[in-house]
Amino acid sequence: MHTGFLPYDDAVYINLRFFHLILNMRTGYGGEGNKMEGIVKRWVTSYGFIEVGETGKDVFVHESDVKSNKPLSVGQKVKFDMEEGERGPKAVNVEVIE
Repeated sequence: MHTGFLPYDDAVYINLRFFHLILNMRTGYGGEGNKMEGIVKRWVTSYGFIEVGETGKDVFVHESDVKSNKPLSVGQKVKFDMEEGERGPKAVNVEVIE
């Protein structure tokens, strides 16, 4: 039964990919060789949100978790690890790709 806007197979893939993202975050799996990629969607002074590439979900990021000492800019492509924050998933070890 199809009830969403995406074809059923695409919706299942996206949900499974997001589940995989959360599973990796909660189990600590996903070291240096398994970084996630995304694009900075919003940046406000010292924090922002990264849109995770394959899932389209937003992940919180704080400037203290950015490896370079420069603030991120909207539209920058980044790679990062996931970690459980106080209010949910957050990006850590964030590096600019380009």
